[in-house]
Amino acid sequence: MKADDDHYKLYEKIYFFEAERKEKLIARLNLPLAMLVALSSFLSYLLGKAPPSTTTAGMYFWIFFLCCTVCVGIGVFHFAKAWRIRNHDLTLEATR
Repeated sequence: MKADDDHYKLYEKIYFFEAERKEKLIARLNLPLAMLVALSSFLSYLLGKAPPSTTTAGMYFWIFFLCCTVCVGIGVFHFAKAWRIRNHDLTLEATR
């Protein structure tokens, strides 16, 4: 009986720790998600106002637009990487 009670307390402690960790993670990732959505919508707005690519201004626009799109893509990659739980995080929590 004593061992079952100790296991229950341990599992309850782990459950609340993971619930708190998940809430902290979601709270930390709200602002970057909003920024990525805002940048994506701004880039889609610019796509509709693009100048013709035959002019010099058009060429510069497409070069900078491509650079910005690549940067937003890298940001989305890092955001997705931060959102997922990796094995490294799980082993760190198990050693505490």
